[in-house]
Amino acid sequence: MIRFLRHLSTKYVYSDRYFQPIITLGVKGIDKLAPKEGSPSFDNQVFSSTNNEVLKKIVNEFSNSGIQFLFGYGSGVFEQSGYSASEKSSIQIDLIHVVEDGVKFHNVNMATHSSHYSAIKYLPVGIVNHLQNLGAGIYFNPYVPMQSYLVKYGVMSMDKAVEDISEWNSLYLAGRLQKPVNYLIDNRTIRLLNQYNLKSALSLAVLLMKEPYFDERQLYETITRISYLGDIRYILGGENPNKVKNIVSKQFDKFQVLYSLLVDYFVDRRYLVITGEAASTSASASVSSVRQFYKNLSNDDRVYLISKLPLNFRKKLYAFYIDKSIREIARDPSLQDNLVKVIGSIVRWPSVTQLLKGVATAGLLKSARYALEKKLKAMRV
Repeated sequence: MIRFLRHLSTKYVYSDRYFQPIITLGVKGIDKLAPKEGSPSFDNQVFSSTNNEVLKKIVNEFSNSGIQFLFGYGSGVFEQSGYSASEKSSIQIDLIHVVEDGVKFHNVNMATHSSHYSAIKYLPVGIVNHLQNLGAGIYFNPYVPMQSYLVKYGVMSMDKAVEDISEWNSLYLAGRLQKPVNYLIDNRTIRLLNQYNLKSALSLAVLLMKEPYFDERQLYETITRISYLGDIRYILGGENPNKVKNIVSKQFDKFQVLYSLLVDYFVDRRYLVITGEAASTSASASVSSVRQFYKNLSNDDRVYLISKLPLNFRKKLYAFYIDKSIREIARDPSLQDNLVKVIGSIVRWPSVTQLLKGVATAGLLKSARYALEKKLKAMRV
């Protein structure tokens, strides 16, 4: 297997054979993947934004704190449709810091950026790190002024990050990486694992498509919607109900780059048949056409796609089908409904935990401000 991997070119897209260790063992299989030398670069994941220089300056303010991977996402990094000029001026820049040692990060960060923290900074740093690891495993500092911008940054351990990307334990980080993001501090291991995450998101989206005919836009909207299913913020009406459409509309060209080669992989395997192209109505002027597809899945194809989904997701799906074979699962008319239920069961509790943690970690005033702004945006739709 290692000999096979060393001969992969930089244009290599995806192979289940490559990722079989984590398909079978989840995060425990990472050590059985190929060595870093000679592995593909997966450049389909690399994007930049118009405010890249500002982002780099912000990142530099976190030097010496043990960050292993850092990315920016959301409307403050990639413009989304549906925002007025006044709203755009107040949008936060969203960042996620993945760190090797949470205690070390918070020790250094509290010493250099004490004002970023709520009154929780007066507690032992071990308690702060414990709060970080609860639920989805992320700690947020919102409404932080940096480089004349407002910044919201989350802190997550590398262990929690690779678990979620590999197994879909919360879909909190994995869900964000299923959409275009800006890698500001890159990490080869996460980029490698994220290609499996992207392929898994594409597989699940194709399985979820109710109609046999659909286009690229509908496919990317289904992928984007995955990590929001079961999110307590949507259940409580605290998110813009058009958020998914807005994300895809403004970033459609980036979704094409992120998924196009993986879509081609599905076309080569005849899971998808291209039936035509249509002129794009995307807000992104660089997009000229939208591919249209026919879903061409036999029961054997559904069996195969299901069997390669992340380990934690598969376990929860199989729990709906005690004493049923995977072939019976693939034939079940209720499969799509059960897939949605599984997503909700994964997303719901971590989203509740994050909501409750936010009051402690961000402070009551910042939490109330964040919730109010979300609610007002949702009400204006």
